Amino acid sequence: MIQNRTLIRSQKGFSLAEAILAMFVLLIGVLAVLQLFPAGIKLSAASRYKTIAANVAQAKMEEIYSLPYDELISTRISDGSPQRINTDPTSPYYGKSQYDRFKRSVTVQSINGQLTPVADAQDDDMTQIIVRVYWTENNQQKKVELATIISKP
Repeated sequence: MIQNRTLIRSQKGFSLAEAILAMFVLLIGVLAVLQLFPAGIKLSAASRYKTIAANVAQAKMEEIYSLPYDELISTRISDGSPQRINTDPTSPYYGKSQYDRFKRSVTVQSINGQLTPVADAQDDDMTQIIVRVYWTENNQQKKVELATIISKP
C-alpha cells in the first residue's frame, strides 16, 4: 500500500490549480487580441472612404482636364458648393447607394503668374482647378482636395 502512494505522488502532470491558471493567462491574451479588432475595422473603413473620395476627385479632375483650354475658360465651372455625387444622371456614381455620403465641389478659376485669382479671363495664361470631395465619418466632416494648374497651350 505504501508503495502505491509513492507511485501516485511521483507521477508527473498538472494539478487542477495549474490548469486553471494556464487557462486564465490564455484568456487574458485572447481578450487583448480581440480588443484590436474594432480598432482595425474602424481604420479599414476610414481608409476605404478616403480611397473612394480620392478616386471620385481624380475622376472629376480627369474629366475637366480633358476639356480643351478654350472650353474650360468659357464654361468656368465654379459651382463651389458641395453637391451629392450620385444624383447626377451623367455621373458613373448615379444611383449607387455606397456613394450617398460623398459630396463634391469643383472650382475652376483664372490665375496670374503669382498664382492669385484674376477677374478678367482674357488676360490669364493659367487656370487653376480645385476638386474637393467631402464626407462625414464619426460625426466629423472629412475632405480630400485635389488641385492642378493648366497653362494655355
